[in-house]
Amino acid sequence: MKLKTLIKIAAGMTLAIAVGYRVAENRPGIADKVINEIKDEALMYANQCGLEGYNEGLHFNENLEQLVKSPQEDISELERVGFIGNAKNESMASGIPKAVEAVSENVVMITQIRKREYTEGKRWETTKLSVGTLISPSYAIANMHVMGELSDSRRPAVLHNGILYGANVVASSKRHDLALFKLEQKINGIQPVKFVDEKSFSYGDALYMLPWVNTTALKYGYSSTGSLRAIGAVNVEKNIRKGRFERIRSYTDLSKWGRYNTCILKSDIPSVVFMSGSPAANADGYIAGIAVRGDETGTWAAPASAAYKLIGLYKGKLKEMRK
Repeated sequence: MKLKTLIKIAAGMTLAIAVGYRVAENRPGIADKVINEIKDEALMYANQCGLEGYNEGLHFNENLEQLVKSPQEDISELERVGFIGNAKNESMASGIPKAVEAVSENVVMITQIRKREYTEGKRWETTKLSVGTLISPSYAIANMHVMGELSDSRRPAVLHNGILYGANVVASSKRHDLALFKLEQKINGIQPVKFVDEKSFSYGDALYMLPWVNTTALKYGYSSTGSLRAIGAVNVEKNIRKGRFERIRSYTDLSKWGRYNTCILKSDIPSVVFMSGSPAANADGYIAGIAVRGDETGTWAAPASAAYKLIGLYKGKLKEMRK
């Protein structure tokens, strides 16, 4: 078949799909059929995204005994992080639900900083702040790729309401691009989050993305006592974005971490630079996923079940330490 003919066929198929969706928008019967087909596809992908083989690419910090002073206290704190198996999700509505605004208080900025002690008022700065979520007063979850391969001279830090907290990666999953952080100091007033099973969503259900984007460099240093501190103000743009759940799909991810079969939750919420790690929540403020990548057409997120599984495996590790 000639190249020109193939091009014409491809163009015709594209036009037919576009017309089909336009017709579906104006004729409810056809719209229902299209939506049901997408729902079936989403269910198929969801069934392929089970958590079998989760330990592939799983890693725990080798210094947990030094980082976790009271395993039982940490277990008790993490036990309050919930998982909703079958939530009733809503279609898009005007405004931002109060529950979403409430969970936005758990959103933080995460970055790599120099691992130094106090040196005559020496200060440094960093501009690449990504997003994370406080799941409890002492723990946050974000992307693994945000931290990369930490060198001996660098460490993670969490910025919340203008205050900088030192942190450590205690558990991570290369397969799902997730990292669990333990803060060196509790943040008072933080409520434990609830995750929601991504398989409870249908095409068109409302999702809210909570990306905090830094608009200025973060200047920081260490006090004479060795504690970490932010220097000056840090402008953070807080802009809750809303959109729709589209589907769950499985795929093979090939990156510097290796080759892993994984799955993602897809929404039509446009992404911006350094939005990785942002939580995607439903109208009840339950977290459905953690953003791992995206572009102007939408955002892809590690599903809530994968994030909650990482937390559960970490709790199991703490229980072993308690024995």
